[in-house]
Amino acid sequence: MRAVARMFKTDKKRIARVIRETGEAFMDYMGRNFRDLPCVRIEMDEQWQYVGAHGSRLVNPENERGDFWLWCCIDTDTKLIFSHKVGKRDWWTGNTFVADVRYRVRLPVQIATDNHRPYAFHIRQDFGYEGYNYGTETKIFGEPKLPDGTLARLGRNEGVRKMQTAGCKAVN
Repeated sequence: MRAVARMFKTDKKRIARVIRETGEAFMDYMGRNFRDLPCVRIEMDEQWQYVGAHGSRLVNPENERGDFWLWCCIDTDTKLIFSHKVGKRDWWTGNTFVADVRYRVRLPVQIATDNHRPYAFHIRQDFGYEGYNYGTETKIFGEPKLPDGTLARLGRNEGVRKMQTAGCKAVN
C-alpha cells in the first residue's frame, strides 16, 4: 500500500478507501448477477495466507492478524469464480461459504473439494441429499509408476490427480 501511495502521490488512507469501495461494488454486483448459475461442475478450495504475522508466532490470538484462508468456488468449465469468503479455516467460515455457493448455483451440479473434513457435512446440509454429486480430490506428488512398471516423467511440481467418490475410484 505504501508503494501504491507513493506512485500516485497520495496517502494510504485514500488507497484503502478505493480498495474498500471497489470491493463493496464488486460484492454488490456479484450479489445481483451471480444467481441461478447453470454450472455443471464446480470446485471448492481454500488458500492460506497470513496477515501481519504467522498465527503460530502470535503470543495472543487476534481477529485482524494471523492466519487467514481464502475460500473460493470456481466453475470448472468457464473458470468463473462466483463465490469467495475470507476468514479462518473453521466450521463457521466453511458453513457460510458453502451456503453462499448453494445460493448461487442451479441443481444438479457435480462438486469436487479437497479432503478438508467439514466440506462433506456442509455440502449435505446446504445441498440436501439429491441434486448433486460430491467427490474429493487428492493430489499425490512424485513420479508415479506406469502400468509397465517404469516411472512416468513429470516435472518436479506435477502430480497425479485422484478423484474419489463413494461409488467408484478413478485416476486421471
